[in-house]
Parts: sequence; C-alpha cells; structure tokens
Amino acid sequence: MRRAALFLLLSAIAGCKLTETTLSPGERTIVVQSVLSLRHRDQFAVLEYSFNGDTAGRVKGGNRIPPAKPQLPIPGALVTITHEGTGACDGKVDTLLEVPPVGGAPSGVYAGVPCALAPGRRAKLKIVTADGRAVTAETVVPGIEGRTVSSGGRFARFQLDTLPLWRERDTLRIAFSANNGHGVEVEVRRAERHSDLALDIFNDSVGIAIPGTLVNPFDSAGEIIFRPGRYYLITAVLTDSNYFDFMRSISDPITGRGFLNHINGGIGVFGSVDVEQYMIRVVGDRHDPREGLYRITERGSNPNINLTLNLYLTDDTRFGPEPFSGFVTGVGQPVIVNRVPQTAIVNVSGDGSFGAAPGVAALNHDAFVYSFDVVAPQFRRYTLSGVRAAKDTFPVSLVITTQGGSTVLRSTLLGRQTSSPAPSNQAPLVPNARADSEASQAP
Repeated sequence: MRRAALFLLLSAIAGCKLTETTLSPGERTIVVQSVLSLRHRDQFAVLEYSFNGDTAGRVKGGNRIPPAKPQLPIPGALVTITHEGTGACDGKVDTLLEVPPVGGAPSGVYAGVPCALAPGRRAKLKIVTADGRAVTAETVVPGIEGRTVSSGGRFARFQLDTLPLWRERDTLRIAFSANNGHGVEVEVRRAERHSDLALDIFNDSVGIAIPGTLVNPFDSAGEIIFRPGRYYLITAVLTDSNYFDFMRSISDPITGRGFLNHINGGIGVFGSVDVEQYMIRVVGDRHDPREGLYRITERGSNPNINLTLNLYLTDDTRFGPEPFSGFVTGVGQPVIVNRVPQTAIVNVSGDGSFGAAPGVAALNHDAFVYSFDVVAPQFRRYTLSGVRAAKDTFPVSLVITTQGGSTVLRSTLLGRQTSSPAPSNQAPLVPNARADSEASQAP
C-alpha cells in the first residue's frame, strides 16, 4: 500500500507544471517613528515608506532603526504637533521642520523645539505628505512624580547618582509613582560605551526589580548583564500606552498581524515618555589571586601617570581566554587643549584578559592586556600589557592612541599588585558607597 501511495504521489508531481508569477509592488505605507520626551525640549519624527517590493528611491546605507537614516525617507511633508489641556501651551500648534538632506538624499527626519510638554497633557501629531496623504496620532504625556531607586543598601539621591551593586548579593530596584504612566522600560548600557546594550526590558507596571545575577533572557549564550569591574548607565523610562504597546507587540512577517498600531493613516509609533538615568558600579566575589588592586605608575618620584586598577575576573569568555574587567582611577598623560596643558583625571572602567599579551609567545597565566578610554579633556585610549608578578614590581607596556587610532605615546611603566583576595574571599572595595548586601539592609 505504501509503494502504491508513493507511486501515485510521484505521478501527480510529474504531472504538475511550476510557473513563475511576477508580483507587482504593493502600495507604500507611511511609517512614523516619534517618541516625545518630557525631559527634552527638542523633539523629532522620522518619516519613511514601508518596503513594498520596489527598490526605487531607496537610500544606500539606510537603516530602519533610528538614529540611522531611513532607507525610504519621506521628504516635503508638513509635520505639526497640537497641544491640548490647561496651561500656556493649550491650543498651540508647533511645526517640526525637515532636517536638510544628508549626502544628497532626503533625511526623512523632522525636528524642532515645540512648546514645553507637561504630564497629563495631550499632544496631537498631524502629517500631510507632499502628495496629500494624511496621518494623525495622539498621546497623553506621562510624568514621574516620585521614585525609589535602590541597590546595595543605598537609595539614589539625584539623577545620575552612582549606586553600588554586588553582583552575587544585590538587586537593582526601580519604582515610580506616576502621572498617566502605563509601564516601565529599563535599558542597561555600558557607561563608557553607550552602543554596548546589555539589557532592554519592560514591565506593564511602574516598577521592576533586576537581580545582579540575571543573565540576558534574550541571549541564547546566557550573557551576564552586570559584569563586576564595570560602570553601567541605567535608563529608566516611564511610558505612555502607545509606546508600551509598540514595545510589547510584534508584526508577523507574512500576515502583518500582532502589531498594536495607534497611527491613523499609517503605522509605527507616536508616543511619549519620561526618562531618568542612574549609574551603577558593579563589584562581585573574588577568588583568583590575580584579582585585586594594582598600582601602575611612571618611574621617578613625581610621575605624570599614576593609576590604580581594581580588577575582577569574569566567566564571560567573549573577551578573551580569561577575561576580566576593572575600575581605573588616578592621573593619566597630560594633554594639550588650545595650547594649554591639562591634567587627565581618570575614573572609568575597562576590559582585559589574562593568558596572553603582546610579545608573549606562549600561553602565560599571568600575561595580561587591559584597555580603557578617557574622554575628557581629549579622547585617549590606554592599552596596558605585561606579565604580572605576584610579589614584585613588573614592567607594563603602555600605548595611548587617539579616537582615530593614531599613537600619541609608547612607554614602559612599573606595575605592582598591592592587594589580592584573602582566603576568606576579600570583600570588593566600593569607594564613597556602602557595599552592604540586601540581606542586612532594609529595601
């Protein structure tokens, strides 16, 4: 019976003739991306057409994700924001002006400084394209009225306040009392490199708790969120319902269903947010003798370069055979700004790895490379390398480069490890902050 069925199936396939059908490009849909920020005076909107199977007018090098330029930008549109509610802005109509072309192609970006937003007020967007197509949307602006942000037994006192987080023990907690807020989004980014996004998560309430041991739930490799020896920038966003729906929904690539759209005459998002930011200084348990404090300095009694490194090994092997991160403080190489020498104060975090170093041919447990960036008063990238000695001083090679990669200094410094984990596991140092675990502190 199986042989007979297979024969009939093959016969049917042989009798079919596959033909090619050319699909005509569909109608281009207007796509809007605009999120008003309560904390900023300048606002913007990105306008583009959706992909429709036609490549005409596509901008080379464009990208559908801001701040990159869109691939099918919409030029010549009239973009207005109308304010409703009590106050000085009631009834005012502001116009966002088109940003000039970039590289000869339309930018698709419309920007301006409209009347100041206020929590609970309604803002209405209207777009009229050059060919007469109209798009409308509206949002009610949310506002943070109170906040409780804590970690490591400490509460944030002001914007960009630095909180300690002991990775194995502490939890970052963010809670807002809100005017018209619908949800909370939290971004965790590397403080010195904002393009390094460690986590982007949202919640349908106005609070969220992130344990220090959390791994990225959206990363198949289980990437850790908080790496000891690093500063992180925490961006906490109170969202309106439009932006929240935009973040939590997704469009099926075949049917287009599943996307929650609040744009009339187009698709995308027109929402509003209130934003606060904080810094987190992450420390953790230490067990390896190579962890701890190091002094790196020039020879002589009055060195220009005088640095202290505070290192933590990590299990994140993407950064080398035995990766580590560390805080570095002190004084770097002086720089010349407008012909005036200026001191480079260093207080940042950087990354490195043990097991290899320039000029070290074989794998060496104590060989290391470590780099960090100093932005002010001029950008400089410092790269330190050498072979650690447990009890004695050891030479450390220093290379300083500009943002473009040009070398401005090569030198040999002296290094010495001044502390390492005690047998009972030395507690990490957290200057100017309490590193108590939440087990002994009230939330």
